Amino acid sequence: MIKNLIKCALLICVIFLGYIYRKNIYNFVLETFVINKNPVKEKANVYYKDYNYDYVSETENFRPKNKQDLLNIFYTILNNGWENFEFYCDVNYTNCYDDLTNITKESDVLSNINNMVNPYNSYEFLSFDVSALGKVSVNIDKLYTDDEIKYIDDEINKIIDEIITNDMTTEEKIKAFHDYVINLIQYDTSLNIKTNNSNKANGALINKKAVCSGYSDLMAIFLDKLGIKNYKIINDEHVWNLIFINNKWLHIDLTWDDPTTSDGSEILIHDFFLIDTNELEKISNKLGNNQHEFNKNIYTEAT
Repeated sequence: MIKNLIKCALLICVIFLGYIYRKNIYNFVLETFVINKNPVKEKANVYYKDYNYDYVSETENFRPKNKQDLLNIFYTILNNGWENFEFYCDVNYTNCYDDLTNITKESDVLSNINNMVNPYNSYEFLSFDVSALGKVSVNIDKLYTDDEIKYIDDEINKIIDEIITNDMTTEEKIKAFHDYVINLIQYDTSLNIKTNNSNKANGALINKKAVCSGYSDLMAIFLDKLGIKNYKIINDEHVWNLIFINNKWLHIDLTWDDPTTSDGSEILIHDFFLIDTNELEKISNKLGNNQHEFNKNIYTEAT
């Protein structure tokens, strides 16, 4: 009888302690038996860029403990060209789900990261799911299909063979491509993006019409082919390129260097060709537009 009472008391004690320390036990089981501490990573694709920025950087830490860790993970996923990836937040990161939700709701956050990778690795749609055990599954639908990439690459390679020579300086090569694109393409004043596909590089090349994202993607793809460090700057109204050349970060905006005219005549200017932020702001103020305002806490290289 006494033995049974002791067993019963011990069982109650174990249950009581289990209840008291249930979170610790759950975290231990989760950490030890569920969470994959070394997620399976695919190799980076050929469009991977070996660049880190002040805003985001490549990471090997796939157990995020804060929002910056999450941003670095999203950058790593996109920059490597992965279409699916799974990870777990640190068990003590209690705001992980809320931060994930806010990141995806605040479209500009992911858009900023999207513009720091090669356009071929950028997403058209990005989604994530969180399982009951906290596994985060990220799914990427790329902006460019394989067929579109092949077409763009073939066309840009033809342009490079036509206008670029080995004796050119880096600046001369960029200027040659800048001028070629502006002479080839007109701004899509109809904004009929669905018909003209003018927001993408392939649409710009096929239909000879582009909006700012079409111009800037063409330039970014060209720069990546030449191994020139660059990314795109985006705001609510506009997108253009930022380039690291001669140990400086400089702006280049093909859209504004290809102004529209009332009679449809072609104009090529270089007002927005490889200028620093001070010059960019001077020109924008003179023109009375705010299309080149940008978040300097994100695009710190430009400052």
